[in-house]
Amino acid sequence: REELLANDERIEKVVKDLETRMDKLESRVSSLETKVSNLETRVDKLEQRIVELESKVDATRGDLGILAEDLYVREFVYHLERTGEKVVGFYRAYDTPLGEVDAVIETEKAVYVVEVKLKAETRDVDDLLAKANEVAKEFRGKEVIPVLASSRTGKVVRGYAKGMNVRVW
Repeated sequence: REELLANDERIEKVVKDLETRMDKLESRVSSLETKVSNLETRVDKLEQRIVELESKVDATRGDLGILAEDLYVREFVYHLERTGEKVVGFYRAYDTPLGEVDAVIETEKAVYVVEVKLKAETRDVDDLLAKANEVAKEFRGKEVIPVLASSRTGKVVRGYAKGMNVRVW
Protein backbone atom coordinates (compact mmCIF):
# COMPACT_ATOMS: atom_id res chain seq x y z
CA ARG A 1 0.00 0.00 0.00
CA GLU A 2 2.82 2.44 0.79
CA GLU A 3 4.37 1.56 -2.48
CA LEU A 4 1.12 2.38 -4.29
CA LEU A 5 0.86 5.70 -2.45
CA ALA A 6 4.44 6.52 -3.37
CA ASN A 7 3.65 5.71 -7.03
CA ASP A 8 0.54 7.91 -6.83
CA GLU A 9 2.64 10.78 -5.46
CA ARG A 10 5.22 10.32 -8.22
CA ILE A 11 2.45 10.21 -10.83
CA GLU A 12 0.86 13.33 -9.35
CA LYS A 13 4.23 15.08 -9.44
CA VAL A 14 4.78 14.05 -13.06
CA VAL A 15 1.25 15.18 -13.99
CA LYS A 16 1.80 18.58 -12.28
CA ASP A 17 5.17 18.91 -14.04
CA LEU A 18 3.51 18.09 -17.38
CA GLU A 19 0.70 20.57 -16.69
CA THR A 20 3.27 23.26 -15.88
CA ARG A 21 5.15 22.48 -19.08
CA MET A 22 1.88 22.52 -21.05
CA ASP A 23 1.00 25.93 -19.59
CA LYS A 24 4.43 27.25 -20.59
CA LEU A 25 4.09 25.75 -24.08
CA GLU A 26 0.60 27.22 -24.50
CA SER A 27 1.92 30.59 -23.41
CA ARG A 28 4.83 30.26 -25.87
CA VAL A 29 2.48 29.21 -28.69
CA SER A 30 0.22 32.18 -27.94
CA SER A 31 3.23 34.51 -27.99
CA LEU A 32 4.42 33.02 -31.30
CA GLU A 33 0.92 33.34 -32.79
CA THR A 34 0.93 37.03 -31.87
CA LYS A 35 4.36 37.48 -33.43
CA VAL A 36 3.27 35.66 -36.60
CA SER A 37 0.16 37.82 -36.81
CA ASN A 38 2.30 40.96 -36.42
CA LEU A 39 4.70 39.71 -39.09
CA GLU A 40 1.81 38.97 -41.44
CA THR A 41 0.55 42.53 -40.96
CA ARG A 42 4.02 43.91 -41.69
CA VAL A 43 4.35 41.70 -44.78
CA ASP A 44 0.96 42.94 -46.04
CA LYS A 45 2.08 46.54 -45.58
CA LEU A 46 5.39 45.84 -47.33
CA GLU A 47 3.59 44.17 -50.24
CA GLN A 48 1.32 47.21 -50.57
CA ARG A 49 4.39 49.48 -50.52
CA ILE A 50 6.06 47.36 -53.20
CA VAL A 51 3.00 47.72 -55.43
CA GLU A 52 3.06 51.50 -54.89
CA LEU A 53 6.77 51.67 -55.69
CA GLU A 54 6.38 49.50 -58.80
CA SER A 55 3.70 51.89 -60.01
CA LYS A 56 6.01 54.86 -59.44
CA VAL A 57 8.90 53.09 -61.20
CA ASP A 58 6.65 52.33 -64.18
CA ALA A 59 5.53 55.95 -64.35
CA THR A 60 9.15 57.16 -64.13
CA ARG A 61 10.21 54.67 -66.79
CA GLY A 62 7.41 55.95 -69.03
CA ASP A 63 8.47 59.57 -68.45
CA LEU A 64 12.07 58.66 -69.17
CA GLY A 65 10.99 56.93 -72.38
CA ILE A 66 9.12 60.04 -73.53
CA LEU A 67 12.14 62.23 -72.79
CA ALA A 68 14.48 59.82 -74.58
CA GLU A 69 12.17 59.71 -77.63
CA ASP A 70 12.02 63.48 -77.79
CA LEU A 71 15.78 63.89 -77.43
CA TYR A 72 16.77 61.19 -79.93
CA VAL A 73 14.22 62.22 -82.54
CA ARG A 74 15.19 65.90 -82.33
CA GLU A 75 18.88 65.03 -82.56
CA PHE A 76 18.24 62.76 -85.54
CA VAL A 77 16.28 65.48 -87.37
CA TYR A 78 19.11 67.91 -86.60
CA HIS A 79 21.63 65.37 -87.99
CA LEU A 80 19.63 64.99 -91.19
CA GLU A 81 19.46 68.75 -91.68
CA ARG A 82 23.19 69.14 -90.95
CA THR A 83 24.00 66.55 -93.61
CA GLY A 84 21.94 68.42 -96.19
CA GLU A 85 18.67 66.52 -96.15
CA LYS A 86 15.58 68.68 -96.17
CA VAL A 87 12.82 67.41 -93.87
CA VAL A 88 9.47 67.69 -95.63
CA GLY A 89 7.35 65.66 -93.20
CA PHE A 90 7.60 64.79 -89.56
CA TYR A 91 5.19 62.44 -87.78
CA ARG A 92 5.37 61.49 -84.11
CA ALA A 93 3.61 58.42 -82.72
CA TYR A 94 2.92 57.16 -86.22
CA ASP A 95 0.33 54.37 -86.29
CA THR A 96 0.85 51.25 -88.38
CA PRO A 97 -1.23 48.05 -88.43
CA LEU A 98 1.56 46.48 -86.33
CA GLY A 99 1.65 49.21 -83.71
CA GLU A 100 3.02 52.66 -83.18
CA VAL A 101 6.36 53.93 -84.48
CA ASP A 102 8.02 56.66 -82.43
CA ALA A 103 8.67 58.86 -85.46
CA VAL A 104 8.50 58.87 -89.24
CA ILE A 105 10.67 61.54 -90.81
CA GLU A 106 10.22 62.22 -94.49
CA THR A 107 12.97 63.98 -96.42
CA GLU A 108 13.14 64.80 -100.12
CA LYS A 109 15.15 61.59 -100.66
CA ALA A 110 13.94 59.05 -98.10
CA VAL A 111 11.63 58.16 -95.26
CA TYR A 112 13.22 57.34 -91.91
CA VAL A 113 11.28 55.11 -89.56
CA VAL A 114 12.68 55.81 -86.09
CA GLU A 115 12.12 53.65 -83.05
CA VAL A 116 13.66 54.75 -79.72
CA LYS A 117 14.51 52.26 -76.98
CA LEU A 118 16.32 52.84 -73.69
CA LYS A 119 17.90 49.39 -74.06
CA ALA A 120 17.66 47.84 -77.51
CA GLU A 121 17.20 44.11 -78.01
CA THR A 122 17.21 41.96 -81.14
CA ARG A 123 13.42 41.66 -81.11
CA ASP A 124 13.28 45.48 -81.35
CA VAL A 125 15.14 45.22 -84.66
CA ASP A 126 12.61 42.68 -85.94
CA ASP A 127 9.65 44.79 -84.77
CA LEU A 128 11.14 47.90 -86.39
CA LEU A 129 11.66 46.10 -89.71
CA ALA A 130 8.07 44.87 -89.75
CA LYS A 131 6.74 48.36 -88.99
CA ALA A 132 9.07 49.91 -91.59
CA ASN A 133 7.62 47.53 -94.19
CA GLU A 134 4.14 48.80 -93.30
CA VAL A 135 5.29 52.43 -93.56
CA ALA A 136 6.86 51.66 -96.96
CA LYS A 137 3.39 50.76 -98.29
CA GLU A 138 2.26 54.31 -97.55
CA PHE A 139 5.34 56.06 -98.94
CA ARG A 140 5.71 54.28 -102.28
CA GLY A 141 8.56 55.48 -104.43
CA LYS A 142 10.79 56.59 -101.56
CA GLU A 143 13.49 54.59 -99.86
CA VAL A 144 12.41 53.63 -96.35
CA ILE A 145 15.26 53.50 -93.85
CA PRO A 146 14.66 51.94 -90.43
CA VAL A 147 16.57 53.61 -87.58
CA LEU A 148 16.95 52.16 -84.09
CA ALA A 149 17.92 54.89 -81.61
CA SER A 150 19.06 53.68 -78.22
CA SER A 151 21.25 54.72 -75.33
CA ARG A 152 22.18 51.08 -74.66
CA THR A 153 22.73 48.94 -77.70
CA GLY A 154 24.90 45.90 -77.15
CA LYS A 155 27.37 44.50 -79.64
CA VAL A 156 25.09 41.60 -80.59
CA VAL A 157 22.11 43.89 -81.27
CA ARG A 158 24.30 46.33 -83.23
CA GLY A 159 25.65 43.50 -85.36
CA TYR A 160 22.20 42.05 -85.93
CA ALA A 161 20.78 45.46 -86.87
CA LYS A 162 23.61 46.11 -89.28
CA GLY A 163 23.07 42.72 -90.90
CA MET A 164 19.37 43.55 -91.33
CA ASN A 165 20.15 47.00 -92.82
CA VAL A 166 18.85 48.87 -89.81
CA ARG A 167 20.74 52.00 -88.86
CA VAL A 168 21.68 52.24 -85.18
CA TRP A 169 21.68 55.79 -83.83
